Amino acid sequence: MASTRCLGRLARSVFYANNSRQIVRPAHLHTSYTRFSNIDGEFTKAKERLGTLKEDPGNEVKLNLYALFKQATVGKVNISRPGMIDFVGRAKWDAWNSLGDITQVQTTDSGDVLLKRDGKISIIQLNRPNKKNAIKTEMYATISDMLEEAGKDDSTLTVITGSLKSGKVTISTQNSITRVVLNYNPQRKFIGSFIDFPKPLIAVINGPAIGVSVTALGLFDIVYATDRANEVLLFNKKLTAEEACERGLVTEVFPDDIFQSEVWARIRKMSQLPPQTMHLSKSLIRAHHQDKLHQVNDKECKQLVERWQSEECANAVMKFFQSKPQ
Repeated sequence: MASTRCLGRLARSVFYANNSRQIVRPAHLHTSYTRFSNIDGEFTKAKERLGTLKEDPGNEVKLNLYALFKQATVGKVNISRPGMIDFVGRAKWDAWNSLGDITQVQTTDSGDVLLKRDGKISIIQLNRPNKKNAIKTEMYATISDMLEEAGKDDSTLTVITGSLKSGKVTISTQNSITRVVLNYNPQRKFIGSFIDFPKPLIAVINGPAIGVSVTALGLFDIVYATDRANEVLLFNKKLTAEEACERGLVTEVFPDDIFQSEVWARIRKMSQLPPQTMHLSKSLIRAHHQDKLHQVNDKECKQLVERWQSEECANAVMKFFQSKPQ
């Protein structure tokens, strides 16, 4: 981890960061987009299924569904914004308009991870706000694939962040013990995709973070955090964002009330810098550490599997659940 932190500091000294309004473009990779003739029927069925949910998904999800449907069937917004007293109409229009020039091919179903595009910026967004954006085992492969795609597209840089809900965001880990024991390849590929990512990679930490979302921060070139991120968990100790910054895990901390506007302004400004120069600069920095980082990653994943199978781990898990209030 020391080498990854050192790498992070080196990379951060080379790149400058700087507003973007986030454009919601959920995406699943390797999906066919040829069934537009039946999309009206599918959308109607999706609306009907929403009514059967035990828990209301919330207005944000409904607006995203509406916006994606309109973008897929009509394209870019082509009507004027409704009047001031039409609150529902204005909210729908805003959601649709936020998709900008996204084409039908780019508009796909949403999921636990969203791949979005804002100008020259690729955005990977964890999208499980009801579960505090915990990373499930299946999401390791999804994020790895999205990083691979973002590394090959024509974007200048990539941002990873989490979805907002009730003003709080947690980027954390939720693993199946059995799956980790049986196969460590998803975790190895996941970290490996950060090690090999060829473009500037920025973390926007807009809430508490634990697990691999903290330990991987050293592999980012820039890490921005809100001062609301007061529970960065490392070595079983909660750190504030300021403490994480002092230890080199975070590049800069911002007051929460200006966090989004200031950070996205910097990111957008950075995205206008010469892309090839930034990519070559990162390549020169990363080349000296890349093989070593892969060796460490492989060794750590193997030891993780060994630890999960150990008696010590079993006892610790039992002790944890026994200590939880009934």
